[in-house]
Amino acid sequence: MYNPTNFHKLIQSHSVLLVNKKEHSIATGIFIKYNELYFVLTVAHILIDTALENILINFGIPGQEYPVKKAQYWKDDYLDLAFMKLNSFEAEIFQYKIQPFIIHNKLLGDFSTRLLKCAISGYPISLAYKKNSNKIIGETFLITTPLSLLPERWPKAIIENGKNPKDNFLLKYGHKHAREILYSNEERKTLIDPKGLSGSGIWIFDPNSENDEQPKYVLFGIQTGFYESSQLLAGTKVDLLFKQIESEYGEIIN
Repeated sequence: MYNPTNFHKLIQSHSVLLVNKKEHSIATGIFIKYNELYFVLTVAHILIDTALENILINFGIPGQEYPVKKAQYWKDDYLDLAFMKLNSFEAEIFQYKIQPFIIHNKLLGDFSTRLLKCAISGYPISLAYKKNSNKIIGETFLITTPLSLLPERWPKAIIENGKNPKDNFLLKYGHKHAREILYSNEERKTLIDPKGLSGSGIWIFDPNSENDEQPKYVLFGIQTGFYESSQLLAGTKVDLLFKQIESEYGEIIN
């Protein structure tokens, strides 16, 4: 029986399930607090060809069958990044069920070189099901893996597809990399189709602090896609999102 670490529980508590009612698609989002404002970070492709009212944000609250109010949004289709600003009153209420990842200055430094692993926790389509006509229930799935594939080992086809080491990163995910990946969720011990994990946070963490009261971890990027033939997950660095939020809503106040 898998017992989630304190770190695993925390990153699960920052994750929300997103449903595009018009396109019948699913993605993951990250609930964050920046100064006194609340946002959901995710991928731009979940917002394609739809209005904000068609995006359902499921916070895992029993009986939640209405769309959460979104004040405004921003997206970059090339980087496949987006954020939705939430109604602050509603967001504060939701915190009894999940908790936002609080962005502050000390998290923005790059300490990835001394932390050896990263983790993804999100809502793959294969673990989602309809409870009724209005609600979709999801199950989170945790992956931990070495941080990134070195740029000199990136497949040529992925570079030609527009990915670059300045903005993006690649993570190994597939059976040929099984020795390098620990994947766990309750009683599940198999690799799953990662569709729906798009929008999940890529969290860098210190494996030695996983069960500490305050585990050492930071949000590094957003998972944006899967190259099945190469068995690689693609992501975009999250600092590009933070810079956009800062430009619109001001610098971080500690």
